[in-house]
Amino acid sequence: MLIGVISDTHGLLRPQALRLLEGADAIIHAGDIGDPAIIPVLQALAPVTAIRGNIDRAAWARGFAETEQVALGGRSIFVLHDLNTLSRDPAAEGIDVVISGHSHVPKNRDVRRRALSQPRQRRPAALQAADHAGDAAHRARRDAG
Repeated sequence: MLIGVISDTHGLLRPQALRLLEGADAIIHAGDIGDPAIIPVLQALAPVTAIRGNIDRAAWARGFAETEQVALGGRSIFVLHDLNTLSRDPAAEGIDVVISGHSHVPKNRDVRRRALSQPRQRRPAALQAADHAGDAAHRARRDAG
């Protein structure tokens, strides 16, 4: 399963990011959507799990939770906007992957065999895709810019 991960669009969805998301089986938007019109564009590519971020304060944003937990590709994925607000123990709760945005700094790290991922967005737009095959999790970051 190919999972496209994007965050911090701030109301701007670059064509390069859309091209990188093509072919994804699912898309996760890790907050700071900025404009509700972005979600239907992403939904035209694949099913979307999206959360609100700190800039998503307008009435439309109340339709999005601050966190989501979703099962994709046989993995439990927890999505929040700011990793610094994580108040759970992902490993203790059986969460395989934590995805966050907010920092605009891409990073992947394993914590007690759990992946923590932050996609890079803004300038340049980027995509993080996770391909889960069996027990192996392969991640590839492709920058558009």
